[in-house]
Amino acid sequence: ADLSYDGWFDAALEGQRGWLAYRDGHCTAEGFEAHRGTMEGMIVAFCKARLTRDRIDELLELIGVAIVDYRMVPHPLSGVALPRVTLPGRPEIERAINASLEAHVADLMCDPDAPGEEREYNAHVEVPYALDDVLSVSILASGFCGGAHPIVGANLSVTYDLVTGRLIGFRELFEDYERDATKIGAAYRASVSPEDLEGCDDIAPEEYGFNYTFSPQGVVIQPSFPHAFVACAHQATVPYERVRELAAKDGILMRLADAAR
Repeated sequence: ADLSYDGWFDAALEGQRGWLAYRDGHCTAEGFEAHRGTMEGMIVAFCKARLTRDRIDELLELIGVAIVDYRMVPHPLSGVALPRVTLPGRPEIERAINASLEAHVADLMCDPDAPGEEREYNAHVEVPYALDDVLSVSILASGFCGGAHPIVGANLSVTYDLVTGRLIGFRELFEDYERDATKIGAAYRASVSPEDLEGCDDIAPEEYGFNYTFSPQGVVIQPSFPHAFVACAHQATVPYERVRELAAKDGILMRLADAAR
């Protein structure tokens, strides 16, 4: 759509108001499946969340933002749902990314042959960013598969550049990570609440590295601390503008930072 035409915004606003009325009425009707029961409010809330996600995709397409087409599919071994992307005109990249995701999610389970009976593994997978030829997949895992410590909120997130088909590590986002590590750590700490930093001042997260995903607001990062420091591994959204000057010139961080301006 050409947003420069007179009246475009008013028409879009009127359409959005009509959609909100539709969403609320439709989801109220869905809630009648458990009318006056304890599940009614949850059904309505899930319905609104589902329709809102679809509406966001519609609006992004309306204003010309490239949306990545994907669907969530359970893995046959681990049972964890993973995204499978569809990239028209780029079959080789599509196959490479889907194979990489499948291999990554296949490991999200305890070894069935490991000793011990008390084994439990849970993984939560979602896609916080699928725009501008970038796919970010948030993967958080918890459980106990034997050993000295349980798995508590392990961040196994991955991000792909859909132009090249490459899995992009956190250090690759930056022009020179080694040179700018202190600035990157400072940008993270500036995005964490003071309360969460209490007792963690002596730990330099940039020395351990970060896990990350993208969001419309910025880079969502979390330190890769060992078990002894896991209580300080707070997740924070670092605004794009805060790290733009450190980004690799032709990398995906620079691309998304420029798009967010």
